Amino acid sequence: MYATLEESTHPIISQFLVVGNDSKTTLYHPVALQIHSIVDIGTPFHFQYTTLVYEFIDDTGFEPSPEMEREGLPDFCGARRRRMLMLFVGDGESNLKAIEYRRIEEFSLLTKPGCKFLLIPPVECRKGVLLLKPESVQVIGTVPPYLAGGDVESLFLNGRPLTVIAQRLNIVALKSGPQCVVAPAAIAHVDAHVKQKSGINVSR
Repeated sequence: MYATLEESTHPIISQFLVVGNDSKTTLYHPVALQIHSIVDIGTPFHFQYTTLVYEFIDDTGFEPSPEMEREGLPDFCGARRRRMLMLFVGDGESNLKAIEYRRIEEFSLLTKPGCKFLLIPPVECRKGVLLLKPESVQVIGTVPPYLAGGDVESLFLNGRPLTVIAQRLNIVALKSGPQCVVAPAAIAHVDAHVKQKSGINVSR
């Protein structure tokens, strides 16, 4: 709990999945993973950023990073506009992506980078992306970064939603002041906005 998976466990996911493989595969072995960062790819990044910093920021003329332009909803997810968390995770050796294929209540933009969870098989993997469902995830937990220190603290600083979203928008994130704190009310506001706009039944 107080260390990264790289320091505390033996990586095994490469034994069961070929990371980056474009084919459809299924993972049949439990694997512990660590969250590096989480973003909501079902909601515009600019809306999320302005909500998290509690102020209006003009979006005219902003230049998204090339990575942001390439990284939209996976083509197998359709174009539905709803909350869909994308997790950047790793087992200490291999890094890969996972998406919230069905809503998982234990995860949100408030989930701290460094949080560890167990993949409960079977877990489908399409085009190198793990498809997560509530029954395929068991959260192990995390610790406050100021208690963990070291690499876990670095994960928290670099993987918090405000920092990651600012990088995607190619803008400079605020570094001090109360606006840098991601409040639960802000996350709830993002979710409520998406539900109001979409009106879609998200069950699969």
